[in-house]
Amino acid sequence: MGGGRAVVEDVPEVRAPAHRTDLCPVHPVGAVGRRAVGGGHGSGRTSLGPYPFLFYLYWRRDRSYRRELVDIGGYRLSVLRAGTGTPVVVFEAGLGDSLDTWAPIWPAIGTNATVVAYSRAGFGRSDLGPADRTARREVTELHELLTRLHLPTPYVLVGRSYGGILVRLYTSLYPSEIAGLVIVEGAHEQQVKRWGMIDSTYPPAFRAFYDSVLKTLPPGAQAAEIRETVRIQTAGAVEGLTPLPDIPIAVLTSMKADSTARYVNARPEGHVVWRAMHDEWFHRSRNGLHIETTKSGHDMQHDEPQLVIDAIRFVLARVRNPWGLFEKSRPICVSSAKSASICVRS
Repeated sequence: MGGGRAVVEDVPEVRAPAHRTDLCPVHPVGAVGRRAVGGGHGSGRTSLGPYPFLFYLYWRRDRSYRRELVDIGGYRLSVLRAGTGTPVVVFEAGLGDSLDTWAPIWPAIGTNATVVAYSRAGFGRSDLGPADRTARREVTELHELLTRLHLPTPYVLVGRSYGGILVRLYTSLYPSEIAGLVIVEGAHEQQVKRWGMIDSTYPPAFRAFYDSVLKTLPPGAQAAEIRETVRIQTAGAVEGLTPLPDIPIAVLTSMKADSTARYVNARPEGHVVWRAMHDEWFHRSRNGLHIETTKSGHDMQHDEPQLVIDAIRFVLARVRNPWGLFEKSRPICVSSAKSASICVRS
């Protein structure tokens, strides 16, 4: 390992953890959190549909797209870079996912901005790295990666699910480096506790499910991230995490509920709590966007990629035009024909 950067084969990273916990029947947190059951957990592969092929077409059309392994101090992370322009948009995947979870999104953003997607240590083509997979370590690894790529700051961070915790923690630890945030179906550190307030059976079900999953997993990054997720939800807090600053932000929330679901987080009352947690981030900004949709599940970047693309473009526009900021006003909320409700604060 080591030796700086090395270009690797330009094909999609379709590898996925051997045990896909984002399809779990409890769907309790993060990327393992709120997706409806479909295919069963343990399916073994990430379903990217046509997106790897679109990935390939983009590469054939635009040779500025490149994949590489970047040494961050004895181990390497798999990185994709494309496009030009500032601010740089950095994509953070959900629990156990590789950079290819963003295949439906980054080509559109790369037409007018530099985009960076990567796989955390132990996922995709990235090296295993240290056994310690705490949220803080993974954030400091991302910081080291971006430093070694010599990318201009400040960045716009895009985080999905568990990645939402990571991008908020990055903002807390390195506030001067962040110009804006996009949080897609973001995990909240208190979500298990808050769902437990309306259904006391939920927290023990959450813990029992992950205890059973961990018994089936070998030592490695996936098991370590799950343990960190359980630890965060048990504590209801993340060390070093502070309230978000007043910067441009877009929050995307699935309100696709199932009134017959066994667990509260998938039922309508659970989605009301989910939306309220996401609203906390939206209301931190005078320049924010909150998109709620009943059409998408937890994998919004696959179900309705245009919503995510539009949200990123909203934040890019606000970052590039800071003179358009106004004093805090009441949010404007509208409903679209595509089953999405959009609230804008400016």
